[in-house]
Amino acid sequence: MGATMGQQAPRFGYHYLLRRIGELLGEAGGAATESMDRRRVLARLCAELNAPETLLLERGFDKAYRQIVEGV
Repeated sequence: MGATMGQQAPRFGYHYLLRRIGELLGEAGGAATESMDRRRVLARLCAELNAPETLLLERGFDKAYRQIVEGV
């Protein structure tokens, strides 16, 4: 899973994560339900982007998640 030797890391950044987490929240009905649990959202985006957790975290996942889901 993710970028390996000879493969480039997927191209995305903080603003993409912010937008995508917002879309997921909308799909969940706008409420921080179980489907919006941090670990579940992180795992879903890792799968969608075919990227390791460390890459999403480096590119601002936690900040985007807190801003959209927790309103921080």
